[in-house]
Amino acid sequence: MPEFRTDLRECRAVQVTVVMTTCNGRRFVAEALQSVFGQTHSDWRLVVVDDGSTDGTPEVVSSRVAGDSRVHVEVLPFNQGTGASSQKALEMATTDWCLRMSQDDVLLPECLEMQLKVLEANPGARVVSGRGIYINEAGRALGRTAVTRLSNQELERRVSESKPIGLLDPGTLLHRPTVLGAGGYRREFSGVEDCDLWGRLAERRVPIVTHAGVVVRYRLHAQSISSGGGQRSAFLGEWVAACMRARRVAVVEPSRAEFQRLWDARPAWKKVLMWREYTSRALYRQAGQMALDGAWARSAIALGAAALLAPGYVARRLVAQLVR
Repeated sequence: MPEFRTDLRECRAVQVTVVMTTCNGRRFVAEALQSVFGQTHSDWRLVVVDDGSTDGTPEVVSSRVAGDSRVHVEVLPFNQGTGASSQKALEMATTDWCLRMSQDDVLLPECLEMQLKVLEANPGARVVSGRGIYINEAGRALGRTAVTRLSNQELERRVSESKPIGLLDPGTLLHRPTVLGAGGYRREFSGVEDCDLWGRLAERRVPIVTHAGVVVRYRLHAQSISSGGGQRSAFLGEWVAACMRARRVAVVEPSRAEFQRLWDARPAWKKVLMWREYTSRALYRQAGQMALDGAWARSAIALGAAALLAPGYVARRLVAQLVR
């Protein structure tokens, strides 16, 4: 992991395109846009791709960016999924370097400057990823994302073992030609298009640099912290792993429908073990939100239930979120 310094004054001038995707995000998109306009690194462009919103999101975006030549807005005629809209935004960019975000993410003011500083210290990097602060729908902090340590040895291990690579997609700096050369975001992997991309980049030995600097406020919604959301994440993550295994032995990747059949046919004991893990994750996140809402008793109960189901996971998350 590179050394992270907070003195950012020497950062060289690099033009970056912020690529933002939106879909029915009217409630949060103005704050997301303002976080781009408030960057301390001023040489940026912004591409916004709306994925068929029906709540007036494109109108909010247009009113906020009207007359600004740095911003290009594209509205898709119907919803195509986050994989397709993310890829479209990346293709529309014209700079070598892009930074990802969604409609409800909030970039810290020094996000671009911070990422470019790390890039300057690691000129061979093609992906630069920092940390985020989880926030709830009201914008209150839930805690920090874990520090992802990805040495060359760790990347090699994950590729050899077909283990998905978790990076925080919002706020991540990407070398656009490299990402497009690897196939970019794939539409069929909507919902896990970032995790799929990181695995394919690692397989190509693309240099990925991570650091402990906080660059974005990452919003969690009720659906994302529910047990149902956890089960969906489990399915998608295992599908990415199955595709990694297929590529490693040079066979055709399973389609989503094919993997769904395999998933449904799992032995009962495997289903129970996975249910325990992902229910624990959902309870852990719910405990954080309840604490912020002042429901201390309910928070303690949720945290205790999470620890009973998966004590190792809860211990690792508590330690990771305390790391600064």
